[in-house]
Parts: sequence; structure tokens; C-alpha cells
Amino acid sequence: MTAQKKIEDLTDAWYGYAIFAGIGSFLYHGIGFFSLLWVAMTTAFSLFVAFFIGRRLRAKSSLTRMIVIVFSAIGLVTGTLAVLKFGGAFLANWSIGGLAMLGVVAAGLYMHVRSLRVLTDSSVKAFFR
Repeated sequence: MTAQKKIEDLTDAWYGYAIFAGIGSFLYHGIGFFSLLWVAMTTAFSLFVAFFIGRRLRAKSSLTRMIVIVFSAIGLVTGTLAVLKFGGAFLANWSIGGLAMLGVVAAGLYMHVRSLRVLTDSSVKAFFR
């Protein structure tokens, strides 16, 4: 698989995660006008960010690659802590919303690991040189 294809697949995965996170956030916060409005706005913003970053990565922006690597490393640490927090909260309350947020946070952690793996891959590094 080429570096360009790996970056496109990573961007597509982030699109999917943004939609999944929006659904999970909606389940966590409940049904309501402001909840729906908030989820729609944050999902749209997440999709825009994924589009923008994916476009910059495909344009061979080394600065964008380094920024994403740094944020993914930070996301790896904070995501691990968040999985522990929401896992404990779910075990304490046994709620569907808690399970939804645990799933969203765990999927986010996976996405950060995936981003680090793709962007530090040797073929992708060569793509940015």
C-alpha cells in the first residue's frame, strides 16, 4: 500500500470516528434540543478538522505531520486516562450513556494509536521528504 493510500485511509477513518463520536455523545447527553444542536455542531467541526488535516497531509505538509504526531502522542496519554475514568464510571453506574462514552473514548484512543502508526511508517516518512 502506498503512503498516499495510507493517509487517505487514515483520513477516512477519522471521518468515521467523528460520526461515531457524535452518536455516542448524543447517547451520553440525552435527547434534547440543545443536546442535538451541540452534537451537530461538534460533529460538523470534527469532520471539518479531519478534512482540513487530511488535505494538508496529502499535500505533503511536514509541519502538519509533526503537529498530528505530537497531538496523537498527547491523545494517547489522555485517552488512556479517559478510558480508565469512563470505565470506572460505567462500572459504578451501569448506564447506556456511560457505555457509549467509554466506547467513544476507547475508539479515540485507537485512532490516536493508528495515527501514530501510519505517520511514523517508513513509507509515509519517505512520502514527506
